[in-house]
Amino acid sequence: MTKKHIVTAALAALTAAQASFASEVTFGGFLSNGYIKSSANNYLVDSEEGDFDFAEVGINANWSPFDRATVRGQLFAFEVGNYGNFDPKIDYLFFDYNVVPSFGLRVGRVKRAEGIYTDIQDIDVARTSVLLPIGMYDPRYRDFTASVDGGSIYGNFQIGNHSFEYTAFHGDIDSNPNSGIAAYALTKIGASLENATLTKFEAQTDTGAQLWWYTPISGLRFGAAHSSLDTFNIVVSAQIPYLGYPIQSETLASSKNTTFSSEYFVGDWTFVAEYRETEIKSRNLTTIAGMTEGWGPEARSKGYSWYLSASRRFLEKFEAGATIAEWVENEETNSLPSEIQNDRQFSLRYNATDYWTLKAEFHLLEGTNRLFNQLGQNQGPLDSKWNMIATKSTFSF
Repeated sequence: MTKKHIVTAALAALTAAQASFASEVTFGGFLSNGYIKSSANNYLVDSEEGDFDFAEVGINANWSPFDRATVRGQLFAFEVGNYGNFDPKIDYLFFDYNVVPSFGLRVGRVKRAEGIYTDIQDIDVARTSVLLPIGMYDPRYRDFTASVDGGSIYGNFQIGNHSFEYTAFHGDIDSNPNSGIAAYALTKIGASLENATLTKFEAQTDTGAQLWWYTPISGLRFGAAHSSLDTFNIVVSAQIPYLGYPIQSETLASSKNTTFSSEYFVGDWTFVAEYRETEIKSRNLTTIAGMTEGWGPEARSKGYSWYLSASRRFLEKFEAGATIAEWVENEETNSLPSEIQNDRQFSLRYNATDYWTLKAEFHLLEGTNRLFNQLGQNQGPLDSKWNMIATKSTFSF
């Protein structure tokens, strides 16, 4: 069954649910808008001037046609600067059958389980901060990392006074040449070229699994996840600086992520720590003025990201938090500003009502690795040390 068939079947199931069992379908959703202003560089949006192009909207529905079965779906649109452009997409849409507590099956466009926030990054009330650590949860990548078209299994089980929860998934990736992840690829490959354009961006299947251990200590859990993406095919066309010769670079790449997570709720405090290691293998075929040099040798790179976060509720409706985060694209060149991005983040949240949340935060940033230049928004020179403020208002229903 192709990706198109999987999503079409799941959409038909949800449509039938609404038409035939409207009284049993539950609906929800959210709408948010934010503002970002930086002292230098354009980060996520046109932040040097200050930008409100930081918004998202989602409408979801759930239906239980019979015992232990659920159909779930969400229509989602977002805009983060030049990415998203409020193009509506099916964020997730799947049929879920929970056979027994230790085993369940989902088929359709299913959520990816990787770390704490990948499958709940649209739930703004689940965190204190406006922005999640960029090395793991870049909002421009959301349409690429949130789900796959295929299936997943899940369940939970008990061993003594230890509880465990697992998820495993496999499916096709929704690759979009206008997405944030495509912009990152173009920025890196075309950095030393002129007039670089992305002429091809395709990704195949993604496979992953995650295990959570809920310890006997109340509120404390540890997780481990691994995912493998096979294969990227990226083609960039450009010109060689000063000479003007046409050049085409084709890259075949695969990546693997290994993630370790911990989360601890104690009283009014929440403590979170995550670490991710990313390994990329790639080969490159270069064609200059019609002359092909042949496929180059396999190149390997290893990068990592981590963060530590603490937050506390106070005065009933307020939360304050602080996060230290580091992202290194290649551990062999981590002394270059273009290969890193570090963040010191301070957040404040106010729960105005049960449905309305306001947030504000301040960032101290170092490094330029996540400053994209796909559309000329960061032509340089770039400041390696800069700061930023971000605000966000979210309505949930």
